[in-house]
Amino acid sequence: MKQVQTCIEIILPFLLLTGLGYFLRRLRIMTQSLVEGIQKLIFKVLLPVISFRLAWTADLRLLQGQWKLLLWGCGFLLVYAAVVILVLRRSKLDAWTKAEAAMGMVVNNIVMFGLPITSTYYQGQDMSPITALLTLTMPLSYLLGVLILHCFTQQSSSAGQIVRGVVSNPILIALLFGYLCNWLGLRLPDVVDETLQSLSAVNTSLVFLCIGASISFRLCRSELQLLLTVLSVKLVLSPVLAIVGAALLGFRGCALFSMVTIFANPSAASSFSLIRGAGGEGTHINSMIMYSNLCSLATILLCTIALKSLALV
Repeated sequence: MKQVQTCIEIILPFLLLTGLGYFLRRLRIMTQSLVEGIQKLIFKVLLPVISFRLAWTADLRLLQGQWKLLLWGCGFLLVYAAVVILVLRRSKLDAWTKAEAAMGMVVNNIVMFGLPITSTYYQGQDMSPITALLTLTMPLSYLLGVLILHCFTQQSSSAGQIVRGVVSNPILIALLFGYLCNWLGLRLPDVVDETLQSLSAVNTSLVFLCIGASISFRLCRSELQLLLTVLSVKLVLSPVLAIVGAALLGFRGCALFSMVTIFANPSAASSFSLIRGAGGEGTHINSMIMYSNLCSLATILLCTIALKSLALV
């Protein structure tokens, strides 16, 4: 199937970059201090810049006439994230492990993975429903990652301190400023847009190199249990609930397939940068990102076959 080929073409460069990072670590080229420096660059510069471009270039006109889909997609994402946070806060895991597990389940790799899959499936057809949904869910996913980080790593802080920490986060500031420029109708110069796109490509490469340089293939029993739990929730439970709910609400075609795009894709690579940029080790999230990329091949294929056999897409 075309979708499988597209999945492989998307995943393979990420796996090669991860392998290169692992190889460079073994050669002692990518040292711990180098990885930490790169992560600071990603967290403080590249992710805010990418978030700013995402908000400034979003076509807000697409939101008109798609409110029912937007309410379901964004509402489900918010409720799902809230349930994950509440459940993990009651667990006996340490704060950073909770943060990594929550980000692995919630923060989605929509731009690099979900959108190309949908573009292939609906090539030459109207994709306004999915484009409208992505306009809101992409920045919302980033914001949830920031919120999760502060909820779990600052549990001893007051609610006011957590809110101040979230509001002062450079990614949120960049998103808000980008939407303000968008709303004011300010045009992003072509040369600036091209520069920001180049930075986005550099960010992706650096993230996966750092994941490879930090990953460990030796998982103890508790780490394996955590990984399997995250993958089951992220790639099975979440997309099934989102798709079934959307189908019961009457969505069909591209609108229904958008649930696959948003919820059946791998954990976002940016989660690793957020964890490391905030001072965490990222020992769990890098495995979640790598294995979710591999396992998502099966989940996206199965979701597509099931929806197509039922004549829903």
